[in-house]
Amino acid sequence: MRSRLKKAGLVILALIGIILASCFLAEAALRIFAPLFPAPLRVFIEAEAEGFWKSTLRVSRGCQIILKDQDFNRRFDIIAVGDSMVFGSLVGEEDTFTNILSKKSGLAVLNLGLPGYGPCDYNRMLDYMLGRLKDPPLLVLYFIFADDTGSGKCETVACRYATVDKLFIRKSECQDDLRLKVRAIRERIFGRSILYQLFKRLATFKQLQAGKYFHPIYSISGNLEFLFAPVSYWEPYLNLKQEKVEVEFGYMLDKIKAASAITGKSGSQLIVIPMPFKEQIYLSLFINEKLLPASVYTDFYNLTYDKLFSDIEKMGIQTIDLRPAFVQAAKDNIKLFWSLDGHLTPDGHEVVAGVLLGKLRDQLKSIPAVK
Repeated sequence: MRSRLKKAGLVILALIGIILASCFLAEAALRIFAPLFPAPLRVFIEAEAEGFWKSTLRVSRGCQIILKDQDFNRRFDIIAVGDSMVFGSLVGEEDTFTNILSKKSGLAVLNLGLPGYGPCDYNRMLDYMLGRLKDPPLLVLYFIFADDTGSGKCETVACRYATVDKLFIRKSECQDDLRLKVRAIRERIFGRSILYQLFKRLATFKQLQAGKYFHPIYSISGNLEFLFAPVSYWEPYLNLKQEKVEVEFGYMLDKIKAASAITGKSGSQLIVIPMPFKEQIYLSLFINEKLLPASVYTDFYNLTYDKLFSDIEKMGIQTIDLRPAFVQAAKDNIKLFWSLDGHLTPDGHEVVAGVLLGKLRDQLKSIPAVK
């Protein structure tokens, strides 16, 4: 009996050894031969896999953001709310524009970016936090993204969680939950593994791109290498000639009105900031350099944003347009977005923080912490 158990144990150990050795060899092969792979896989291996690891450590149970316990017991000068562009997917917390803004201004800034969510949930989170913070912030920076226009009416949107507090989790809860502690340990051990990140990406999305699939348009100019989404990807969100898009655009304005009412109750000032997207900023540059045909770009990328700014300002709500600064940075050969993914790079976050410091100077001067 003992002999059989011993043999079984040796077989199990041998299998574990074979699996570990195979994983090690696969990891090494991915890293060594990355330059030979097609562009989507290559850029994922060389740059973006590590970015996913950095931002994964700041969420729990999928898209639940982790908030520090002290966040509920201190005063914040600014709250930033939005989706994963605000949260800072693919970058570490230190590289987010909210953290950069806080360091450069001396202000307390709370990042309430919710990966995978839309304006209905921004408003729910904003209303919840403004009612629980020690003091209301002076400013609420409300970021919206191009695909937020397709999120429907709030009363018809199916909530992923029954209560708003499930949009986030306190850090102390993560430390007290054994399953979450194991997850955190797993991510810290395997998170830097390309093979592990590749497995997670394919298991979640069945593809390298997050969200719905599209056939990317590849182009490169110096250090600017991108895989762009085609016009058909953005059309259901931005082409106002389509009746459904026009209706959804109206819903988007209603959500902004609701956010204004929520911030008004607390005495905070709402500032709406539409976040640019990769195709909007870089395609014209690549077309002008004759690297891509004009057909890959469409005017509604900017026309819809122009109308959005106009309609918001008619409500008496302040806006900030990031596009001029983004376009100038693109001309200066600065890579604001990741090659495959559409989120901001650390340089992109730096540009956003710089614009905010410049545009909000008058408001910020009223706070003693700003020199």
